[in-house]
Amino acid sequence: MPLRAFKSAVSLALPLTLFMTACTDSTPPDTPRVPSSSQLDAAIAYIPTKELTTEEQQVAGQVSEMAEQLHLQAAAHVETLGTSIKQLRQKPTWANLQEARQHWLEAHRSMQALWSLYVLDQPAALLERQPANSAFTYGSLIDQTPMLAGYLDTVGGYPASGLIHALDLPISQPLLEDKHLFADPMFLTFGMHPLEFILWSKQGLEKDLSSSAMLSAQAPDNNLALDTNNGALNTDTGLDEQVSDSLQSKSTLMIKPTLDRRLALADTIASALANHLNQLHSQWTHSNVVNAFLAFSSSPKMRDEQNPQLELVMRNIDRQILFALTPLEGEPGWHYQEHMAFSQETNHFWQGRMEGLKAGIVLWDNPEEAFDNLLEELSSCLTSLSATSTSQQEEVQVCESQALELREKLIVRFAELTP
Repeated sequence: MPLRAFKSAVSLALPLTLFMTACTDSTPPDTPRVPSSSQLDAAIAYIPTKELTTEEQQVAGQVSEMAEQLHLQAAAHVETLGTSIKQLRQKPTWANLQEARQHWLEAHRSMQALWSLYVLDQPAALLERQPANSAFTYGSLIDQTPMLAGYLDTVGGYPASGLIHALDLPISQPLLEDKHLFADPMFLTFGMHPLEFILWSKQGLEKDLSSSAMLSAQAPDNNLALDTNNGALNTDTGLDEQVSDSLQSKSTLMIKPTLDRRLALADTIASALANHLNQLHSQWTHSNVVNAFLAFSSSPKMRDEQNPQLELVMRNIDRQILFALTPLEGEPGWHYQEHMAFSQETNHFWQGRMEGLKAGIVLWDNPEEAFDNLLEELSSCLTSLSATSTSQQEEVQVCESQALELREKLIVRFAELTP
């Protein structure tokens, strides 16, 4: 996990309830400023409109179809994630925790593919809009990183930190809205990464559901259930389903309140995430943002209006891949590792980003097969990178070189296809 996940140790040592009481009534000077809605609307409206040619209509249709598929895919995975978290809340077992984790990985992968649509200037402006009933942007509410985990729950050396231990503050949507980005851009209460932390925290749910600290390192029995005597896991698989369900209901009432708050927090965040993602999809559908993917060579006002389809692919390589491979500032590691700081699973992240890159390549009448070998090599290189190692400079450089080679050949190919 990046070291920044444990910074600000002094502030975490203080009870969070005191910190909140002292600061709630004033607006922190370093709270991130959000552009006004009029500014954002102007950015979206800046997209030229005109009567489209047959070729442009075809491209617009392809973009619309791709956007719909990627939005619906992400929404479906987030909905499934929310359902699995509700199941975990109703029946806190190791098997249900593992299932929720798997669904988080699937949802996060599909979001990485979705973000490939938002690298051009005008689509990116949608992420700076605010959903209904929120003072924050879609970007910060859905998939912002990094985060400081101690604001939410226990971290190493600080067993009673975070919202989970502020027992006088009921877990609710208004509470999350009140504390999101509170005085610190790493204080996240919404989005994928607070969920990631809750689902993978070894001092949180794993400890709550484990009878010993060693359980997380073993291959657990999927039939483990909470024991009504001590709140630990029971490995007696001889109980019939009716008795087991009865024990589950009774044991849930006997477990410590922090487990209930962790599950309530995960459920609340997941519900908000699904709502925010659906609203973002609606924003996309009801804007003319698809025109940003068409060339307006007569009087382009922005660089990505000149060759938007090439710009889409270049920005996905530059921002979604090459930037993710750059070192962190002031600490060991690379930026991509911030996206898996708690799950420590690399494949899903890079698979999603490569999926988005491939979708962009096929937009401009350029068969993906022409770059199959390069794409496969790059994907293999990226997914082999470690989620935690800070001594893989050579491996990272190989991936960078492969991404740059792909970038160069795509530029050459685009020049060949351009009249």
